[in-house]
Amino acid sequence: MKVIFKSVASLSAPFMIFRRASFAQVAAALALVVRPAFGQVPGPSSPGPGVERPPEVTPPLPLEVSEAEYPPAARESRIEATVVLRLTIDAEGAVKNAEVVEPTAEGFGDAARAALLRSRFAPATKDGRAVGAKILYRYEFRLPPEPGPEDATPKDASPVAAAPAADTPKTSESAPKKGRPAAGADASAQVPLEVTILGERSEADQIQRSAMPVTVVEMKRHSKRSSDMGEVLARTFGVSIRRSGGLGSDTRFSLNGLQDDQIRTFINGIPIEHTFPNNISNIPVNLVERVEIYRGVVPVRYAADALGGAVNIITNQHFENRVGGSYQLGSFGTRRATVLGRYRDPVSGFVLGIETFADGAKNDYEVDVKVPDERGRLHAATVPRFHDRYRAYGVAVDAGFTDVPWARRFVLRALTTAYDKQLQNNLVMTVPYGEVEYGEALRGLQLHYEHTLFSRLDVEFRGSYAHTTTFFSDQSPWVYDWFGSQVRPRRIPGEIEAKPTDQVSWQKMGFGRLGFAYRLADGHRVRLATSSDYTTRTGDERLQADPTARDPLTAQQDLFKQVTGFEYELGLFDRREERSLADSDGHFDHRLQNVFFVKSYLYRVDSEEPLPGGIFRQRDQNQHRFGLGDGVRVVITDYLYAKASYELTTRMPRADEVFGDGVLIHGNLELTPEISDNANLGVRLELEESPAGKVMVDVNSFFRDTREQIVLLGNDRFFTYENVYRAVSKGIEGAFEWTTPWKPLAFDGSFTWVDYRNQSDAGAFEDFKGDRIPNRPWLFAAFSARVRMTRIVDRHDELEPFYTARYVHEYCRGWESVGLKQYKQVIPSQLIMGAGVTYTLRRNTGDVWTTLEVQNFTDQATYDFYGQQRPGRAFFWKVTAMSR
Repeated sequence: MKVIFKSVASLSAPFMIFRRASFAQVAAALALVVRPAFGQVPGPSSPGPGVERPPEVTPPLPLEVSEAEYPPAARESRIEATVVLRLTIDAEGAVKNAEVVEPTAEGFGDAARAALLRSRFAPATKDGRAVGAKILYRYEFRLPPEPGPEDATPKDASPVAAAPAADTPKTSESAPKKGRPAAGADASAQVPLEVTILGERSEADQIQRSAMPVTVVEMKRHSKRSSDMGEVLARTFGVSIRRSGGLGSDTRFSLNGLQDDQIRTFINGIPIEHTFPNNISNIPVNLVERVEIYRGVVPVRYAADALGGAVNIITNQHFENRVGGSYQLGSFGTRRATVLGRYRDPVSGFVLGIETFADGAKNDYEVDVKVPDERGRLHAATVPRFHDRYRAYGVAVDAGFTDVPWARRFVLRALTTAYDKQLQNNLVMTVPYGEVEYGEALRGLQLHYEHTLFSRLDVEFRGSYAHTTTFFSDQSPWVYDWFGSQVRPRRIPGEIEAKPTDQVSWQKMGFGRLGFAYRLADGHRVRLATSSDYTTRTGDERLQADPTARDPLTAQQDLFKQVTGFEYELGLFDRREERSLADSDGHFDHRLQNVFFVKSYLYRVDSEEPLPGGIFRQRDQNQHRFGLGDGVRVVITDYLYAKASYELTTRMPRADEVFGDGVLIHGNLELTPEISDNANLGVRLELEESPAGKVMVDVNSFFRDTREQIVLLGNDRFFTYENVYRAVSKGIEGAFEWTTPWKPLAFDGSFTWVDYRNQSDAGAFEDFKGDRIPNRPWLFAAFSARVRMTRIVDRHDELEPFYTARYVHEYCRGWESVGLKQYKQVIPSQLIMGAGVTYTLRRNTGDVWTTLEVQNFTDQATYDFYGQQRPGRAFFWKVTAMSR
C-alpha cells in the first residue's frame, strides 16, 4: 500500500501545479492541447425540485446580413424575387447551412444562399442559454422604380441625393447589383418566419435518430481519460475488442459476431488503410470527435462493401480558431501526446489545421510463462516482457476553404504516419523472440469537397492517394529465453521459421467517392454514390536463397473494387405542426422515415502466383454482384422510437487478405467475396428531462446469415484467410444511461449476447455443424459510474471521480463438440475494473482537465486470446487542455 500511495502522490504533483497556474501558463508549459471545448461555464441556476415552468425561448435575429449579388440576367430583365431559405444556425450565431425551400427564378437562390452563409445572427436562446436553431428566412430581391422625366437633373444643377425608400436598397445605378434581406434597411428587425429550436442536439444526435441502425459514441468524456480507443469501443454494446498485448499490439474488432475486415472501418469517410496504418485500437482518442457504428446495414453515402456493418471515425472537422492538446504518462513506459490547432479567416473563408500525435510504450509488464530449469524441465515463472516496444507518430495538415460561395468545404489534407513494433513471442506465448520486428509507414493526400448546387442538389467528393511501406525483419542468430538472455547461437538465423527473413513491401492505393443527394420535395430525397478503390503492391525479399531468381514479392498484385448505390428516402406524417416553438427539437420532422437502396459490387484481381522453380502463374478474378436493403424508423412518442432494417450485402476481400500483410499473414489468391443477409429490430427510449433525471435505454436484436465466410486460420506461426463455411449469428444487445436530476450522478452500461454458430452442410467444417464458432466471446458487458462535484475550490471547477468495469464470459478456443470438456482450451471469464478522478479547471481563455487513473486495479491476469496475456494493474496520469 505504501508503494501505491507514493505512486499516486507523485502523479498528483503535476495536478497541483496545473491547479495553481493560469491557463496561459499551462498552455505555454505544455505547448500542446486537444479537442474543442465542450464544457462551458455553468449557466443560470435551474429551479428547485417540484417547480415546473415552460422554457423561455427567443429566436435567432440577424446581426450582419450580407448583400447578395443581383443576378445580371434578372437585373437586365427587371425580374424581382423573394427567396425563402431554411437556415441552420449554431449556438455562436454562425450560419452552418442554408437551403432554398421554394423554387425561384434562375440565379436568385444561389445568390441568396451565398450571402446568408457569410452572415451572422444573434443565436437563439433557451432559458437564457444560447442554442442552435433552424429557421425559415425570407430574402427579397427588389429593383428601384425606373427614373421618369421629372427625375432628370439640369446639367448646371448640383446633384442632390434622395433618401432611399424603406424597402429600397441604396445603389448608384438605376438597376442594383445587390439583393437584401426582407426586413428593410434594419436587418436586425426581421423576425424569422418559422423557428425550430435544436437545443443541445448535435450532428451525432441526428445520425443516431436516423432510420439506419447506428450507434454514435461521442468522445467528449473519454478524451479526458487515459483509456485508448480499443477500451472505449469495447464498452459499446455489440462490440468486442480483443488484443494480443499492450499498446500497439494486434487487435481483432468484432461487431455482432462478425469481425476484422467484415466490418469496414473509415476515418472521415475514407478507408482506414489510407489514413492510419495500424489498427483501430491505437488511434489517439484525443483527435477523435465521435465514432459512428453501423450494424449490418451501411448507408449508400459510404458506397461500401461491408459484410456486417461499418465504423466511421470522425476527427475534429471544425475550424474554430482553437488550439489544444494532451499528454499522458503511465505504467510500462507508456507516453502519449497529441496536438491540435484550427484557424479560419472569417473574411476569405481560408482554413488551416494541424493534428499530430506521438505514442510510445515499452510494454514491459509481467507475464506468467513456463521456463526450463537446468535439466530442461518446465516450471511456472513470472517474468517481465523484454522485447515488446511500440513507437508511433503521425502528422496531418489541412488547408482550404469552408462556407464560401463556391463550396461549403474544400479542404486538402497532407498526412504522414508510421509505427514500428517488436514481436515478443509466438501466437500462444510458448516461444520467446528477441529480435523480430515489423512496422509500416504511410504518406498520403486527401481531398474533401462538398457544396449545394441548384438549391436542392448536394454534391460531395472524397478522394485519397496513399503510399505505404511495410517491413518485417527476422534475422536473429541467437536463441533467447524468457529472461532476455541469449541462450545459444542458431545454426540458421531466424526465430519464427528455420530461415532468416528481411523483406519490405510497397503498396500504392487510390480511392475516390462521389455522391449526389437531391431533395425532390419535403420528405422525399434521392441519393446516388459511387466509390472506386485501387491497390497495387510490390516488394523485395532481401535474403533470397537464390539471388539470381525472380523475387516472389515482385509478383503482380493488383486489386480493384467499385461500389455504386442508389437510395430513396421517404418521410411521412409531418410532425412539425404538432410541436410548439418551446418543445420542438427539429429531429423528428416526420413520424415515419423509410430508406430503400440498391447496390452494385464490382471486384477484379490481377495477380501472379509464385510457384516452386521460379515459375509465376497468372491468377485473375472478375466478379459482379448486386444487393439491396431497407431501413425504417417509426416515432412512437417524442421520447420513444423504433427501428427495423435489412440488407443483402456483399463484402469483397481486401488487399491484405488476398496478398497477405508482409508480416504474419500469407496471401490466398483464391479468396472470393462473402455474402450476408443482415436484419435488425430495435427500440430506443430517450427522456431528456423527467422527475427521475435523464434516461436512455436502447435494445436491439440482430440476425446475420453469412455464406462463403472469410476466416483467418493458421498455426502457431502464420495465418491465412480462407473461405470456409456458412454461419448464422443472432442475438440481443442493449445499453442504458441514467443521469440523476441536477446531474450529480451518472451511470451507464451495456450488454451483448451473441449466438454465432456454424451451419456448413459440406466441406471441412461439416462435422461441426451446430457448434458455436470457436475463439470468439459470446457474452460480455460493461458498466461505469461517475460523480460530478462542482465549486470545489473555484466556482467554475469540477471534480469527477469515476469507476469502470468490463466483463467477458469464458469461451472455447476450439470447436465445442471436439474432446472432453475438462481438456478443452478455454479463455476464462474475466472482470476488469478501473477507477480514477478528473479535475476540470475552467477559465475564460480555455479549460484544463487533469486525470489520475488506475486500470485493472485488482491486477487480474487477463487474456483476449488463448495463451496471450495482457497487462496487469497500471497507473496513468493525463492532462488535456483546449483554448476557447
